[in-house]
Amino acid sequence: MHDVISPGDTDVTPPGAFPAAASAGDELAGQSAAGQATAFPLTARNPAVARRAGLAPRRRYRLRTSAGAAEPATAGTSTRTPPAAGYTRSPVYVLSLVVGLTLIVVGFLISAALDDTIAGFVADVVDHTSTWPEAVRLAPAALALTTQLVVVVTLNGWLLVTRRFRRFILMNLAVALSSVLASALVLVMDSLSTGLGFERDAAAIFVPSVANVVAAATILRPWISTRAFRWLVIAAGWMGLAVVWSAGHTSPWAALPPLPVSVAEAQLSGAVAIIGVGITAGSLVALAFKTPGQIASPSLLVAALTRHGLDVAEVSPAKVDARGSRPWRGVTWDGRRLFIKTLSAEQRAADLLYRMWRALALKRSGDREPFTSLRRAVEHEAFLALAAASRSVRTPPLLAMGELTHGSFFLAYEELPGTSLDRLNRAELTDELVAQVFDQLTALRRSGIAHRDLRSANILIDAHGAPWIIDFGFAELTMDEELLDRDVAQLVAALGSQLGPERTTPLALACLGPERLAAGLAWLQPHSLGAATRHALGSDAAVHRLRERMRTLAGIEELIVPDVRRVSWRQMLMVGSLAAALVLLAGQISDFAALWHNLGEIDRRLVVLTLVASAATYVGATLGVMGAVAQRIRFLPTLTAQLASSFTNRLTPARLGGMATNVRFLIRRGVPGPAAVSAIGLNTVVGFGIHILMLSGAAWAAGRSPGEVSVPTPSAGTLMVLVAVIVVVSVTTYFTPFGNRLLREHLLPSLRAAIAAMVAVSRRPARLVQLIAGSVLVTGAYTIAMLFSLQAVGSDVGLAAAAFAYLAGSAVATAAPTPGGLGVVEATLVAVYAAIGVQAEVALLAVVLFRLATYWLPIVPGWLALNHLTRTGQL
Repeated sequence: MHDVISPGDTDVTPPGAFPAAASAGDELAGQSAAGQATAFPLTARNPAVARRAGLAPRRRYRLRTSAGAAEPATAGTSTRTPPAAGYTRSPVYVLSLVVGLTLIVVGFLISAALDDTIAGFVADVVDHTSTWPEAVRLAPAALALTTQLVVVVTLNGWLLVTRRFRRFILMNLAVALSSVLASALVLVMDSLSTGLGFERDAAAIFVPSVANVVAAATILRPWISTRAFRWLVIAAGWMGLAVVWSAGHTSPWAALPPLPVSVAEAQLSGAVAIIGVGITAGSLVALAFKTPGQIASPSLLVAALTRHGLDVAEVSPAKVDARGSRPWRGVTWDGRRLFIKTLSAEQRAADLLYRMWRALALKRSGDREPFTSLRRAVEHEAFLALAAASRSVRTPPLLAMGELTHGSFFLAYEELPGTSLDRLNRAELTDELVAQVFDQLTALRRSGIAHRDLRSANILIDAHGAPWIIDFGFAELTMDEELLDRDVAQLVAALGSQLGPERTTPLALACLGPERLAAGLAWLQPHSLGAATRHALGSDAAVHRLRERMRTLAGIEELIVPDVRRVSWRQMLMVGSLAAALVLLAGQISDFAALWHNLGEIDRRLVVLTLVASAATYVGATLGVMGAVAQRIRFLPTLTAQLASSFTNRLTPARLGGMATNVRFLIRRGVPGPAAVSAIGLNTVVGFGIHILMLSGAAWAAGRSPGEVSVPTPSAGTLMVLVAVIVVVSVTTYFTPFGNRLLREHLLPSLRAAIAAMVAVSRRPARLVQLIAGSVLVTGAYTIAMLFSLQAVGSDVGLAAAAFAYLAGSAVATAAPTPGGLGVVEATLVAVYAAIGVQAEVALLAVVLFRLATYWLPIVPGWLALNHLTRTGQL
């Protein structure tokens, strides 16, 4: 609910005054004013202005807030921002939560790095104070306990006397949560650093007290003064120092034992983390139970505008798209309409969170360093609005800027009647209007102003059909061509979503020129556009289609599209899989000393044979590629290409890099593109089939050989269930839209291409034999390299069982999302060999030797081969 006049009060708006809300036909930034909240006449807020207008109110007006408290209507009498109606999860507490969690992590790192130094410091304090008089030793602890008692009584008493029961409950919940978290934190630090016991009876008095005060200060920060907040910070710091001072000494109360030195060490080493715990606890409670949002009251806003020379008759909240601020509408006594933006700590916190997310997710976000305060950010927006207006950019005039309360500001612009670009239909978007919009973009570029939010909602079309640029909240004054080109991308994407590329491209080309349009199209990608523009386009694929269509229509041959993402979902999956594999691998090793001892017992002759077997895999891969194509290609260049593909496989998961390298190599050797893709696909299919046949053979041999590990075979019932599951999944996939599209667009074409390639190769028996022989050599050489590795470290497992374990484990690890199966292959092979009776340390050493020969050592030759092929034009 918004503020309303108390029952019985009378509005004395003079004749001819403007209505409470703008008419339904008036719009600002594309948003209709219809349905706005009740306006606030100046005569009910500022009697002084009413008297200057010759109108004296007949009674004293008071404004009632949503909480029911009466607020004096006289301008300037209220210096606090009352809570808005309703409770929200404020971004201020989200930012505080991020800060608190960061401090906990940093505190743990500091504790681990400075553990010995802190322990020595605490020991020195205990030694030096042990001979001091008892009164001096106990004074800090007594004062700290007294401070805690005073803080608790004062805060709770103030909240109860002022009948702020919700804040009372929230504060005590935050204190209780911080007590639990702080005690657990000290317990963990104490156990990790010293291994001593944890005495809760003594620590319960001192340790949580710091976090408790910080939690109370965090959750009450919007409602207490800056001076009171500083005193709470001082109290928290004093109580923390008292813990260290009192370590090892008798408690001020004889019934309590001395505070353990280990707890004091944990308290000092974890000081940063304990502060983070308090901030985290207060933020969690505030977010869980919500807190009143902070918004300027209408009377406060009217008073501020009046101080800056704007005699406002009425103000009303404006439900328009004004990102990063709370918008209002106002009408002055002389008839001017105002658009007012108010900004507070909530908007500041939301902006900082948005910048943090972009800094983590994007490599080239285009964001500059955030301003040191909200005041600087508001002044920057005001400066850019004035600079744009003075440099022939059509933008609404800035009338006033000022402070509402401490830390809350406003910007008042002249409101222009009109509608935003996104509210116009295609018929209203004439070529002349679009050309004028591009002219305004050109004026911004000449002025060195990057708007950085040039979406359709921020282009206002006035009653005469002229475009105006509004909202410079994200703008920068810069000559950085990259930022200026991003404005081009934003605008052509916004217009392309409304007009289509066929109409947008010629107009953009005529107004901007081919060079500038090409530079802008390079930034036409999902992560460089605003959320509103991406939503209008529909999907990331639609953004890519729009860019390619506009590039084709503009006659631009090739675009160099920079990658702005710092991380992708695939990279996160790769890192997560690698971390999980390493954890699994570490869990399988129980004795690193034995592992290190076994390094000196490796048979070096078998190591050499392992390297020879690894090299043989490249010969097999070369034969396979040569046999998969109908054209005749030379052996040495193809062998070089296999080395290069091994290097690119280290950079991409699922061997995609190697396949792409081979396809490119074949195309450069004169093989048609479709035939090259079919050949590599055929080689992959044949290699998979050979792997399955060799796996089946190894399982049969392991089961029949005496002394070998028995290989479990599924029963007939199990096979029937497995077949039934495969049939059900296949049919279900076929009848789902996604599965049907995947089958028709990817699987079936690939299968047809492989069959066609197989038919073409089968007409030349020598090539077919070469293809199969190459696949057999690749899989067999890898298997032999693994067997040599096992024998080199002294494993006595049978050859058939070892071959079966390798083929089964490598088949499972093929699906790993990490490059070359890094981490997953190692963990899987160690687990498989441990399952068939190989000691975990021996299995790990064998796998490390195998991966060294087949994964790590070929990296340098592969890189050299890739550079050679690239330099000589063969890739």
